[in-house]
Amino acid sequence: MVTKVSSGIRVGPRERWYTRYYNSLKKNVGALVTAVGVLLIVAAYFLSHGKKTDELSEYLKDAGFHLAAAGFVLVVIEPKLHRASRALMKASIQNAVFRGIERVNVPRLVRKSLVGDEEMVGIRAAVTKRATEEVLTRHFEDWKEGDYGILDSILTIIHKLHEMRLHESWATNVFNTYLSDVIRGVSQNTKTLTELCSEKSPTVDPHSITFHSPARRVDQILTDLMRALPAGSSYIVISDLKSWKNGKLNQFFKDTLSAAARGVKIRRLFVVGPKEFDGSTTAEEAHEILRAHVLAAKKAAKTGRGYRVRLLDDSRTSSHRSSTVKQRISSKHYGVFIHKNERLAVKVTVDESDLSRLYFSNVYLNSDEISLFEDAWAAQETDLDIPLLKQVCQSWPSRQSNA
Repeated sequence: MVTKVSSGIRVGPRERWYTRYYNSLKKNVGALVTAVGVLLIVAAYFLSHGKKTDELSEYLKDAGFHLAAAGFVLVVIEPKLHRASRALMKASIQNAVFRGIERVNVPRLVRKSLVGDEEMVGIRAAVTKRATEEVLTRHFEDWKEGDYGILDSILTIIHKLHEMRLHESWATNVFNTYLSDVIRGVSQNTKTLTELCSEKSPTVDPHSITFHSPARRVDQILTDLMRALPAGSSYIVISDLKSWKNGKLNQFFKDTLSAAARGVKIRRLFVVGPKEFDGSTTAEEAHEILRAHVLAAKKAAKTGRGYRVRLLDDSRTSSHRSSTVKQRISSKHYGVFIHKNERLAVKVTVDESDLSRLYFSNVYLNSDEISLFEDAWAAQETDLDIPLLKQVCQSWPSRQSNA
């Protein structure tokens, strides 16, 4: 047997007592809330006539009106407008509580009992964001020639750093460290230039401004990403020679070896093709760069650690498979940081040999980028060693002249 109740929901006989209990509870709670609201209004009336604290009486009056309204909604309106009244009731109660918090200095523990931690965090974030915007806007409104985009930049930094904290990943701390270093540099340079502008006489001690090259920034962020990988993770990379010239990635190289020592599996594939023979890289430079990696890999192999290096070279791509793979990756230069506990890896792509620009992206572990690397790695059956390195460098001058 199925029975239809007033709410429009069809329920069975065994469930009817739930409905009755629920309706009865609503009426009792509504009556209680209404009574409390009325009592608060009365108390506020007597306090105001008794010349007590105006703030407390105002708070009690507001709370009383809102609680009474909530009780009325619960008893009268709720049965007819179920969902809408619930939202209105919640808003009325919260409004009473929040307005009271604004008027009266309610202790921290009491505040936590009145509203949940998540709600307090949301309120604090919204108030802080709006207050920050208002303060900065008023600060820059006196500038006669505009703020030069500084206001928008500052607000973007503040809001996006907060947003980044809400979407934490294993790489979040790395990006925060990088950004904090950049912002710290801008802050110091601003201070220096301000001191210069404030001087009314010739400068005694010159003011210095610090500039960091793109290569140094890249070295820093790649190093921090490598340091964040725990044992059991891996790093794969399709690399070129120009990025390693003039010691541009020295710190990253050192931390790569440290990561291998703690159990990170690292495989580096150098690609040597026509762009290496345009005269910008000599045979001596190529030998120095590749030899450092070969010796590091050889040392790691003796201790059973995971740093391996291979070379994909035009002169050695005799098989059809190697030639096909070489064509697919000839212009590629990217590395993938694969955290052992994450389903997404961080891919870093370089498109300029001076490392002036990096591209970051999240990729799945079965992505085309990782598959392409695996194909290219498998196309070379042996790791790079000293005899092979000598062979490649000996043919370097003739290949440059033919390029």
